[in-house]
Amino acid sequence: MKPVKEEGKISVIKLIDSNCMIGTRAYARECSVKTIDELFDVYDRCGIESGIVHHSIAAADDILEGNSVLMKEIKGVDRLLPQWVAVPSYTGVFAVDKLIAAMKKNGVKTIRIYPRSHNFSVAPYSGGELFQQLNKLKIPVFIRCTEIAWEQLFELCNTYPCMPIVICDTGYSAQRQIFPILDKCRNLYVETSTYVMHDGIAETVNSFGAERLIFGSGLPDGSACGAATLIRYADITEKQKQMIARENILRLLEEADV
Repeated sequence: MKPVKEEGKISVIKLIDSNCMIGTRAYARECSVKTIDELFDVYDRCGIESGIVHHSIAAADDILEGNSVLMKEIKGVDRLLPQWVAVPSYTGVFAVDKLIAAMKKNGVKTIRIYPRSHNFSVAPYSGGELFQQLNKLKIPVFIRCTEIAWEQLFELCNTYPCMPIVICDTGYSAQRQIFPILDKCRNLYVETSTYVMHDGIAETVNSFGAERLIFGSGLPDGSACGAATLIRYADITEKQKQMIARENILRLLEEADV
């Protein structure tokens, strides 16, 4: 299937990357991007105009330091928007009210959580205070597929219906788990970088609408051009491609009350 043409020309889809990490890593994959300049080289080759990024230090568990380093490294970089990593207040890292105030001060509109790697529960007894505030403010929460069980993901979506939840790095075999949750929870969104089952993009759009998918690159380890190709060559309309590529994430950022 070739990209949709308008007036005899192949249209250019503008992409916003919703799934990207920056910073050095202890075990970086060979040839993966390591600097912001290298990231932009990839962005330019793949037609990605901007990205939402979190930092590897925060992902590795030094959350406050990682979020702070992120702000320093992307200061003045217009193409990158900050995403902070968070944990429940019971961990003692920060109080939820201070987190929200700092997000508002620094223009941070999304959160990423690592419940498995950071060893906390998303159940109300543990994460309730954090998620209640994120739900109230409609702040999008990003989670890697390997960080949460499917049953936990459903409960999280169902318990906090105003909190957009973006499940990332799903892999080719996740569709049978994702579809029932998409059907029952309108606040679940699927990031597309590894959503590579045959005709998975088109089938999901036909079943639940293009508004439930959000483009991501999977960088620094993923293939940004491969992720972009999944959208550009999907058997869907040009309008639906634009929604996935940028409009859906822009809407979620606009609706977040921070």
